[in-house]
Formats: sequence, C-alpha cells, structure tokens
Amino acid sequence: MKGYMRLVAVASLFILFFCLGCKKEIPLPDSIALRGGTPDSLAISAAGGEFSVNFNSSSTWGVSLSASWIQNLSNSRGDAGDAEIILKVNTNTEHYDRKGYVTLNCGKASVRIVVYQNEAGAIILTQRNYTLDAKEAKIIVEFKTNVEYEVIMPSVDWVRDNSTKALTTYTKELIISGSNQEESRKTSIIVKAKSSNLADTIKILQTGLAIERERAALVNIYNRLSGERWTSKQNWHTNKAVGEWEGVTADDEGRVIGLDLRTNWLIGEFPKEICALAKLRELRMGGSGTMFGELPKEIGNLKSITLLDLSGNRLSGPIPSEICTLLNLKNLDLSSNSFSGEIPSSIGNLSNLEYLHLEDNTLSGSIPQSMSSLSKIYSIILNKNQLTGSIPAAIFNLPKLENLGLENNQLSGSIPATIGNATKIVRLSFNNNNLTGVIPEEFTQIADKLDWNSYHYVNTGICGNRLSGSIPQSLVNHPKWVKIWRRVVPQQDGYGLNLNSVPLAGYSFTFRDVNHRNQILTDIYKKNKYTVLLQWDKENYLMYQLAKALEEYKDSGLQVIAFDNGSLMESTTKNIVGSSALKSFINFLSFDHSSFNPGDPSEEVFNAIKNSGCKSVQAEVMDKDGNIIFSYLKGMGGDNRFSRDTQRELIPFLAGLLGSISTPFYESTDFSEDGKVITIQQATVGRGIDLVVMGDGFTDKDMAANGKYESWTREAIEHFFSVEPTKSFRNRFNVYIVKAVSKHQELIAGAHTALGTKFGSEISENQRKISGDANKCWVYAEKIVRGGTHLDANKAIIINVINSTVWAGTANMFPGLTGTIAHCSHPVEKGDDFKHIVVHEAVGHGLGKLADEYYAPGSPWYMPEWKQQELKSLYQNWGWYSNIDFTNDPQKIRWSWFLSDERYKSFVGIFEGAFVDYTNDVFRPSENSMMNSYSTVFNAPSRLAIYKFIMERSGEEYKFENFIKHDEVSLSPQVPHQ
Repeated sequence: MKGYMRLVAVASLFILFFCLGCKKEIPLPDSIALRGGTPDSLAISAAGGEFSVNFNSSSTWGVSLSASWIQNLSNSRGDAGDAEIILKVNTNTEHYDRKGYVTLNCGKASVRIVVYQNEAGAIILTQRNYTLDAKEAKIIVEFKTNVEYEVIMPSVDWVRDNSTKALTTYTKELIISGSNQEESRKTSIIVKAKSSNLADTIKILQTGLAIERERAALVNIYNRLSGERWTSKQNWHTNKAVGEWEGVTADDEGRVIGLDLRTNWLIGEFPKEICALAKLRELRMGGSGTMFGELPKEIGNLKSITLLDLSGNRLSGPIPSEICTLLNLKNLDLSSNSFSGEIPSSIGNLSNLEYLHLEDNTLSGSIPQSMSSLSKIYSIILNKNQLTGSIPAAIFNLPKLENLGLENNQLSGSIPATIGNATKIVRLSFNNNNLTGVIPEEFTQIADKLDWNSYHYVNTGICGNRLSGSIPQSLVNHPKWVKIWRRVVPQQDGYGLNLNSVPLAGYSFTFRDVNHRNQILTDIYKKNKYTVLLQWDKENYLMYQLAKALEEYKDSGLQVIAFDNGSLMESTTKNIVGSSALKSFINFLSFDHSSFNPGDPSEEVFNAIKNSGCKSVQAEVMDKDGNIIFSYLKGMGGDNRFSRDTQRELIPFLAGLLGSISTPFYESTDFSEDGKVITIQQATVGRGIDLVVMGDGFTDKDMAANGKYESWTREAIEHFFSVEPTKSFRNRFNVYIVKAVSKHQELIAGAHTALGTKFGSEISENQRKISGDANKCWVYAEKIVRGGTHLDANKAIIINVINSTVWAGTANMFPGLTGTIAHCSHPVEKGDDFKHIVVHEAVGHGLGKLADEYYAPGSPWYMPEWKQQELKSLYQNWGWYSNIDFTNDPQKIRWSWFLSDERYKSFVGIFEGAFVDYTNDVFRPSENSMMNSYSTVFNAPSRLAIYKFIMERSGEEYKFENFIKHDEVSLSPQVPHQ
C-alpha cells in the first residue's frame, strides 16, 4: 500500500512539473457595457431630439439601428475602450406610439437600448367648413383625436351645442338657427387639446336671404333662357354653391359678382331676374343672337356693375335711362341688337365709362351733348344707326378718346373745327352720313395720328357725305395722301369736292399672284398702255368679255389684274382661276393676313376695294403712269372718270381705246321656236293639275324636234311621275312643254337667257344654288292657251330644266299660291341624280309643299321661336311643311297616327334635325327620305301630303282612309329607317 502511495505521489509531481514547463496565456471573454448613466431604454417625445450613448467595449465595436426614424450622427465603428455616440430621433407625425432598437456589438457580446417615441397629438376634423342656407339646420361635427380636448363655442346666439350623452366623445351636434338677415353671417368653433396648443377650427358660413334669392334668380334665368340646351352648364340647377356653377363668379360670402354666358345659345326673353343680382359686377351675355325682349327699368338696380355686354342679340325697345345711374360702369356694349329710340340724354352721368358700343341698332335722335362729359372714355362707337343732328363739337375735347365711330347714320351739319383737339384719336369714321360744308383745315392736324387701315368697327374716313369745296392743300400734300384720298374724296352721288389740280393716283403696291410670283403694280402699269384692276366673279359674263379683250389686245398694251373678295382659301382660288376665264389674267392671291405686317399698304388697298359697299363687280383702269382713267367710285364732283358702271360701261370704254371686242360666247339668231307649246297629255280624271316644263340656257341650236331641249324636258316629265304617289295619279295632270330660246347658254351675270336663271354661291365643287326669275317663267307658262283662255301660271307646277350638268336645284314656293317653280339642273353623268333633283324639287317641294329634312351637322343650332311661329303659320294656313314638327311628343306630333299603326311602325319615327340649318328642336319622320338624302322614296307622312294635294287640286274630296288603302303599294319596297 505504502509503495502504491509513493508511486501516486511521484506521478503527481511529474505531472505538475510538466505542466509548469508548458504554460500559455488564456484570452478574456468579449464584453460591451453601458456606462455613464446611459439607460437601456429611452422614452422620447413626439417632437424627437438627440441623445448620447456612453459605453465600454473590450474590443472593436459597431452599432446597428432597427428603424429609419433613428439616425446615428457619430461613427458607426470604434476601438476598445470608452466610447460615445450621438443619436437622433425624428419627429413622429403618426398618430400612434412607436418603438425601435439601438444595438451595440462587440464580437459575440452585444447590448440593446430600446427607444420608445410617443405618438403625435392630433385633432382631425372630417369637415372644417360649412356653408348653409338661411334655414335652421342641424350639423354633426365629426373629428378624431388622441388627446384630451375641449370645444370652445363662439359667443354668437345662433349656434348652440346640441350634444347628448348618446353621442360619442368624438362628435358634436350643433343647431344652426335660421336667419332672417339679408347678408351672410359666419363664425368659428375651436376644438382644442387641453394640455397643449393643438387645435383645429370649424368655420360656419350661413348665407343670408339675398343669396337664397340670387340662387332662385339664377335658376329662373336658366329656365327662361332654355338652359337645358346650353353647352356650358356644369353644376347649374344643383345644390352646389353658385360660385361652382359654370359661368358664375361669387365673392367670399357667396354673392354673385360675375355672370358669363357667352358660350351658350340664350333662347328666350331677357330675364328680369338678372336685375336681382345686386352685387353683380360683370355681365357677359353677348353673341347669342337669340335673346330678345326689352331691357327692364330694373337694370338700374345693378349698382355695382362695371361691365355690361349684351351685344349680338335681338333685344329691342328703348335703352332705359336707368342704365345711366350705374355709376361704376366702365364698359357698355349693346351693339348688334334692335334697340330703338334716342340715346338717353343722361349718358354723360356715367363718369367712369371707358367703352361705349351702341353700333348696329336702330337708334334715332341726336347724339347727346352730355356725351362730351365722359372724361375717361376711350371708345365711342355709334355706327349703323339712324342718328340725326350735328356732331357735338365738344366731343373732340375728350382727353382720352381714341376711337370715334359715327358712320352709316344720318348726321348733318359740318365737321367741327374742334376736331383738331382730339390729340389721342386713332380711328375716326364719319363715312356715309349727310355732312355738308368743307373739310376743315384742322382735319389735317389729326391725319398723321389716324390709322387708315380697315377694322371691323371703325373704318377711318369721311367719304360718302355731301362735302363740297376745295380740299385743304395741307391734306393733299400729306405724305399719306396716295393712300387716304379714297377715304376722303368720294362723296354721295351728285355731290363732290373740287378736284382741280388734285392728284388721284391709282393703287401702288406689291403682291403675290396665284403662281406665287411677286408682282409690282407700278411696273405692270409701265409695261402696258391700260391696266384693268377689278374684283372678279367667275360667274359673270364680264369676265369672259375681258378674257376675250385680253386675248385680242394683250399685244396692244392691255393687262387685267383680278382678285377675289377675300373670302376664299388659296387652294380654292387657284382651282377657280385654273378652270375659268380668269386664267388669262394676272390673279392676285387671296390675302393671308398673318403674312403681312400691321399697316401693310397691300392689305389696306385690298380692303379699300373689298369694302367699297357694292355687291357687283368693281373695276378701275389706269394708264401707263398709274393715273386713273376709269373708276367705279361715286361722288367725285362730276369728274367723268368716275361713277362709271363697271358691268355696262367697261367693255365699251376699252373698245373706245383699243377697237371692237368680239363676243366671247355663241349667240342665238333664230328665235322662231321660242314660245311654242307641246301638249304631252290632258287629264282624264278630275279637273286636271297643270304641269308645265320649260328650260333655260338653251340656244337655237338645241331646238330641233327631239333635240336636246325636248329630250331633257321630256325626261323631266317621266321623272316627275316615277315615284308614288304621282306615279299612280298621272291621269290627273295636264302636261305641257313650252320652248324658250336663250340668246346665251351661260347662266352668269351679264349673259342673256330666256328665263333669267343664274347660278348662286357654291355649295361644293360640283354643287350650286340657283336663282330664277319667276315672272319670266310665268310669262312662258301663260303662252299655253286652252279654249281661248291662257293657263293660270299661279296655279301651275313649273319645272325649269337648266342647261347645266352641275348639280343644282331650287324650288320657289309662294304663300297663297298653289303654283310653284322648280329649277333643276341636269347632271347627266351621275346616274339618277337628275331624277332625284326633279322628284325632290318638283314633287316634294312643288306639289307636296314639303320641307327639307336634311340639316347641316356641326355646332348645335336652335330654331328661334319667331321662325317656328312663321313655319307653324304656313302649316296652319296653307298646309306647308307637314313632314316636320317642333315637338317630339308621339301623341302630338303631326304624324302621330303612323307611330301607332303596326304597318308603319318600322318605317316612321321621330328624328331630330331638319329644315337645312337646324340640328335641334326640329323633328322629321324618318332617318332618310327623298326630302333628306335624295336617294330613297318619300316617307309616309310626305306621301300623305302629296296625295292630299293631288286629291284637292284635281277636285276630289280627300279622305284619309282612301290614302291608307292606296298607300299599300308603297309599303313593300319602302326602306325602313335605321
């Protein structure tokens, strides 16, 4: 045992010595700890802020953040030892508490700080502003909050707290007492946190009785002016504040201060309710063209108004003197209406007036002297009235006057010498009055200031009067004389100024022709002996005569420069020039005004001729030096160069200078066939309805038996009887052809045709309107003699077949007469077009007295009430236009019976749009018909009208049941409306 113990002791010593000989250092564990009083959790207010974290680490450390709203403003890493970092907590804008973590790491050791941030205090109102009418009301104020709050009520007695215990702490019920006050009233209620300044405000505006009346007035205005048809009517007739109604402007209290209805069709009488808008400052109702009636005296209630625009309507009666009490008025525009009577003598009371536009009415009497008191006025426009008396001399003393338009009146007396005092005048027009005496020397003083260009409301000038005597030499010597003499010299026919030694040069300007070549007018004068400058009309015989003259005498020194009336596009002008007699002229290109600088003399000259006031072709002839030797201008003091009739005198004048000029067209010489009658048939049933067919523009070469004249007129007869109901009742007609030999074939002004038919304005490239001479047609119809008695042309249906292949058709209907005249062209290369024209014009309009069922698509156009009444009268008195109506009530419409009959239900309906121009409030019976598209048969109401006239005019009693029986033949092929 002892040996064993010694062995153990020895072994232990050995192990001990071995271990002491192999000793190695053992590392300390990772550690990181907060120090310096830094807590492991922090509570931060909603406002946020910065705080420091102090700690000690045994080795390298790092920091991590769990939320974006905690930011580290210091280093994110560091070495062992003591350390400090600065952290920032952002403001809490949310309405809830939030928690985040800041973690400090040192190797495997870490320590975490919890950051708590309070929620943001809030009081959130679901509605802050309440606008109420004058009636008593109850409102529930709702809000959200996370703080203790209190409600601070206003001190007014018309708002009281009606909250009860049944309500939650997050609502307030308020009673708003009714108001009997005229004006609005307002107050505020504050919802406030008890422990802070956090608060929100409820604003209550209660409108007064005046606002309620204004709302009612606006509703009445809407109803009286057919508001349901307006295109700009958003929010009208709703419960929204009137300031949100389209076109209405309201002040902060909800009172109406502006009303702009210019974009709407205002159909109806001027609404008196407008005068109830006592705070109205601007009223714009111009340009409608459909508002009528008189202005009420109550217009004087609008004491706040500064702008009153009622232009472009159909208002009538006198201008009420109460307008002159509107002392804030700056702009008064009553132009383009039908106002009559005198301008109120108290107009001078409007001391703030800047613009006065009363043009284009029928105002009479003299210009009020008080108008000379309008010291702030810039523009006075009184054109196109019936004003008499003299021009007030003091009106030229107005210090700010720039525009004075008095043209087209009946003013008399002399031009006041005070005209020289108008130092600010820019545009002045006395044209077309009865002014007498001489041109005062003082006129020259303002000539330099005047703008001599044309404007839509003032064309500067003094022409068209009865002025006499010599022209002031200072005016003749004026640098602008060559431009302005046409606005000064021409007076009324039979009157004139002394033109001795007064230079009157022709036009001088540069222009582009239709081939885009620059042309200098003075150079053209110099190259030729005689230059004709004229406004052209392609459908005028004179154009062809001039073309012939140019063909024969161009080498002898003749040139023609032509321009249109300024209404055509460049492409249209080129097409017309290239396809007519005009192609031989130098053709002035239609102006593109944007390509000229303001005041460009070319534009001025062009407008001078274009606005000459004459509808026929006008011409002037200049010699090599540019002097006028022939002119249409009148009132030139008896000078034989002027007052020339272009249509009648130009060709003889040129012939006197150059020699005879050949006729441009073939002319008939054999008139032996003229007036001959061919009887096609006599009626075998009834007393006979007279159908007379003739033609215009046919020369003696067309008159052979079975020649062009007979062929086309016989074709028209067959077309007349090609559709129902005339097809079935041909035996009730007397049918004749009357020959009419024309001197010329061309249907243009200046040419001579038997029936005087002329083409009118273009509808499209191949479609024209027609005008005819009814008296000449009746004369030829009365060449028919039966039993010694001439046919009564006033009772006949006359078809005038035109010798032209251009699509054209017009029917002349005469109230009180059963007879009609249908002018029909013959478009031979277009299938059934000739048939459709004859049936539409002669059967539809001529026999059935039907209205056109087509209309022009595009902008809405409403038939005015006066037009409806006119058409209703023609229906009631003469049975015209039974195929249109002005109601869409199936029980009341003129063809109501057809709508309820099973046989016609799929063929007859109610479709809006008819009578050419009207897309609204005029109704037709079918989508398509002969009176609409030309391409189908007549609809049932139209067939009924034609049947009725056939029966009555042939002497048989009309019975509806007989029509229904007869109409069975028309039902099977009828094309249903879509």
